[in-house]
Amino acid sequence: FFGYLAPIMASGSAVHSDDDIALLTPPGPPGRKSVSFDMEQQIEIFPEMMNTEIRDDYPSIGYGMRSLWSTLLFGWMTPLLDLGKQKPLEHGDLFALLPEDRAEAVAKVFNAEWERQVEGTGRFCRSRPSLALAFILAFGRPFAAAGVFKLVHDLSQFVGPYLLKKTILFLSDRELPMSIGLVYVFGLFLSNLLMSVCLRQYFFQCYRSGLRLRSAAISAVYRKALRLSSGSMSQKSTGEITNLMSVDAQRLQDLTPYLHAMWYSVLQIGISIAFLWMELGPSCLAGLFVILLTIPLTKYIATKMKVMQKELMKAKDERQKVNNEVISGMKGIKMQAWERSFQERLEFLRDTELKVLRKYLLVKAISGTLWNATPLIVSVVTFACYIILGNTLEVANALTALALFEILRFPLFMFPTVMNNVVEAGVTCTRLEEFLLSEERVPPGPGTLTLPGIKIEAGTFMWDTATLRQSTLRPAEKAVNGGHEKVKKLSKKEQMHRMELEDKQWEMMVLQAQLHASEREIWRLEGNCFDPASPVSAPASPSASSPRSPPGALSPWTQNRFLSLYRANLEAGT
Repeated sequence: FFGYLAPIMASGSAVHSDDDIALLTPPGPPGRKSVSFDMEQQIEIFPEMMNTEIRDDYPSIGYGMRSLWSTLLFGWMTPLLDLGKQKPLEHGDLFALLPEDRAEAVAKVFNAEWERQVEGTGRFCRSRPSLALAFILAFGRPFAAAGVFKLVHDLSQFVGPYLLKKTILFLSDRELPMSIGLVYVFGLFLSNLLMSVCLRQYFFQCYRSGLRLRSAAISAVYRKALRLSSGSMSQKSTGEITNLMSVDAQRLQDLTPYLHAMWYSVLQIGISIAFLWMELGPSCLAGLFVILLTIPLTKYIATKMKVMQKELMKAKDERQKVNNEVISGMKGIKMQAWERSFQERLEFLRDTELKVLRKYLLVKAISGTLWNATPLIVSVVTFACYIILGNTLEVANALTALALFEILRFPLFMFPTVMNNVVEAGVTCTRLEEFLLSEERVPPGPGTLTLPGIKIEAGTFMWDTATLRQSTLRPAEKAVNGGHEKVKKLSKKEQMHRMELEDKQWEMMVLQAQLHASEREIWRLEGNCFDPASPVSAPASPSASSPRSPPGALSPWTQNRFLSLYRANLEAGT
């Protein structure tokens, strides 16, 4: 069984993909058939597991059916690992996700918290909605619980250097009984076992929280993209939306495994310095000085990487936007022979993106080199000061100090890396917030049946009478219109003055007039037009004029069809 868990329990071999998350996610509710180790029985129990679609009838074992031993050592994975030993695993062989881990449930929880942030009714609300706060309120509890496992792990790892020193002193003193040495060795074994169990549980919960963040971000962006108004949609390209769902959402997921390093790095550094003081005395202050010297440098590098990250994402969005334009308009580009111009434009955008990316990777490499060398510099400076002060470096002190410096190495490396990742995640949250706060299209309200559907007060309509002179209305239509000749006697411009109209929502009203004109003719509307579902007003000022045809004016083809239908109704007597 421990052989099966070896890849999982190995250091640094935590989950790295969505498939690994699905593999390590505890299966769903109880009441399903259990899995036997016999291959024939497994085939009988899993007849539909070859299908890669996500179903509710996947094999599962509920949380309540698992023992503490199975939970700590991932014993519920044993049937799946046994199946993988006999045949290559496929997607259909994996356990079903728990209901609370599925995208639908995750999106529901996050959308509720985000709506509270937008409305200002949620907890700890600010003047501007905070996406990070919505993520914390929605998925923060399991992530915070994972920090307890990491705390136990970090405290247990300092047991090793202490017992190592005791073991070295035991070996140097032959008069001590063997039982004391066995106690030291057994203590080392238990501390490492506890560290391994807690670290695996920590990574499991962190990657699970990261998967929820990614699912929530993707669903929120997709949901928002379907509700954008025409104005907002014109400002957002398909490539930008795709980057939000792929790059930015993935960056949020990658942050969660080591986000706790913001506090446990400080804890590990503090305890390590305290133990080093006990071993080397004031000489450890030299190493502490080197650490403090690197803090402002880390801040400077993080600031530079933040600026470069923004430039890189902007260049990537622009390149993706032009690339999508080329693909969507390929026919027009080929017909107009614009291949060379678009190719040059794409190459220019790619070169710009590569320049920014090259600078970003260079700064990132400098940061990594600096922090990889920091533990070595700290140890050399500390030992040098210890010897200069006239002390003798004993084997027990030296090995214990090296073990402490090895513990100190990881937080020194991880703390600046996490700070850089937090900066990148901050840029990601800003981009997601701007997109999620974009204007949405507002569907018209239903209104009430007691209010007028459309109401016009003191409306004045003006158009050129040249269009009326070209009318081809038949005599029957003239009678309905009140007579074409009567219209000609009116002034050349003003045809309707102080018009009063009220249309009930349960009635149908047809107002026919020869309002269609060419694009150069001027049509004006003065007065007030009320729609109860969406109140608007056209003020009596020249600013309401438009050189285009009035909204809803019939085109020649539509007008002819309407007149033909209207004449047929007159002849039928309807």
